Amino acid sequence: MRPQSPSLRSSLIRIHRVILKIDIERWGIKQQPRLTKLEKMVLLLEDRRFFEHSGVDWFSVLREIKRLLLRKRHGGASTIDMQLFRTISDRYERTMRRKVREWFGTALLQRKFTRLRTY
Repeated sequence: MRPQSPSLRSSLIRIHRVILKIDIERWGIKQQPRLTKLEKMVLLLEDRRFFEHSGVDWFSVLREIKRLLLRKRHGGASTIDMQLFRTISDRYERTMRRKVREWFGTALLQRKFTRLRTY
């Protein structure tokens, strides 16, 4: 009987876990003992610098402004806090006005709730 080789899917999952583990350690998310594995994964995928900013990731904002001015493909600069405020306010238009509103709204959220409670 021929030994069965691992499926491509199981191999990719194994590789993906290793990459995520390395990434979690790199971004300092692993040192947060109060978080579950799922919470750590969400932070890794949605807001890697969650513990390094206070609601607005100005580094990402500046990066995206630069990409916009250079007409390069740009991504997002929204943090989890900003996404939460967007969902609460139910405003999804893609304008600079909405983004500025999110910055101020996020500041209000930060005054009312602690970071992990917001998350």
